[in-house]
This record gives sequence, C-alpha cells and structure tokens, in this order.
Amino acid sequence: MQRNVFAALFDGGLYRIAESTAAGHSHAGDGNGTNIIVLENDFFTVRHDKKAGGAPVSLIFKNGSGNNFLEKPVSAHVTLKKDNRIIFFRQSCGTAETFSHTVSEDGVKIFTEGIFSDEEGNTIPVRYKQTFFYQAWGRVNV
Repeated sequence: MQRNVFAALFDGGLYRIAESTAAGHSHAGDGNGTNIIVLENDFFTVRHDKKAGGAPVSLIFKNGSGNNFLEKPVSAHVTLKKDNRIIFFRQSCGTAETFSHTVSEDGVKIFTEGIFSDEEGNTIPVRYKQTFFYQAWGRVNV
C-alpha cells in the first residue's frame, strides 16, 4: 500500500493529507481511486475509509491516550421494521461509490456518496450523500 502525502494550507489552518490505495497506486491528491483519506493537524488525526461508506473510522487526539476515540465509524443510518425486527441499514456497512476530496482556501472537503447496506450486505433504494468540511482550528461541518 502506497501513500500520497501533501499539505493543505488555508486561512487559519494547516492539514496534512495522506491518501492510500489497496492496490498500492498513489494519486495526485484528487482522491480518485483512493480507499483511505487521512487528515492530520496539530491536534488530531482523522481517517476516512471508502470501504466504510467514506465515514470517519478513526479519530486520535494528539494530546490524549493515542487510542482511537471512536468505537465504530461515525455514519448515517436508516432503520426498517420487518417481521417484528428492527434492521439497521448503515452508510458504514458498504463501500462508497463516490469518495474524493478537494482543498480550497477555506479548508478541506471530503465527499462521499453511496447506498445504505445492512451488515449482511443487503441494500435498500435509499442513498446517502455527505460532505465533511474540515476548517481552520479543527472545526468540522457535516
């Protein structure tokens, strides 16, 4: 697995961005073909995984224990009741169809889009589309 690392400097902040692919191909920083996007600043490191619907799967604070703060990926979900059972269809149970990022003077945006799946791989005709916007000083809008 190879990584492509570059810095994103914008008004009020700096993020170091690393991309990696399962096939070991590095990319020019556009996120196309990338399976993992890692954003890091002086305070935390966050890792988004295409195979978890593009959701954040890891958040590590630099001045903390060094352990992943997240118990499971932070992702959207839909619930359905079927045969008196509640079934969760989660963003993080499937691979994102769209997974990329852009860098602007305002920050870094990670785009992810796909279809909700359950833990067994079943899908429903409901899609998710999210933008994670990392801005100066650690502010994140979803």
